[in-house]
Amino acid sequence: MTAINPSHYCSANGIEVIDVVDGFNLNANCAKAVEYVLRADSKGRPIEDLEKALAYLEREIARRLHEEETGSKYLPRGRGFRSVRALDAQVAQLRGQVGGLTLQIESILAATKERPARRKLTPKARGRKR
Repeated sequence: MTAINPSHYCSANGIEVIDVVDGFNLNANCAKAVEYVLRADSKGRPIEDLEKALAYLEREIARRLHEEETGSKYLPRGRGFRSVRALDAQVAQLRGQVGGLTLQIESILAATKERPARRKLTPKARGRKR
């Protein structure tokens, strides 16, 4: 193999990653994901390669969701490799915080209902000593 076609991009039967990418007409994100999946067991860092593939798939998912929402094929700057799982984790964390606040508000409301109502003092009564 050459520097242009290293062995980790070619299967034992001679199929190259570039041929798969071209054959399926994949965009850049999907092509990179396929590239990392296919080479995962060849370079000695399979977990790292699979994580990279997952990052490219998450980027493609984000791009497609953005396209559905806005009609634009391009993600805004800074939204590229934000992990979908990280966003899900943030949403779950915020839901937990909201849930905690809801419980606090409910307990405060319950406590105020249990207390006897305070008598409002008239201006005359405020001036009197007890």
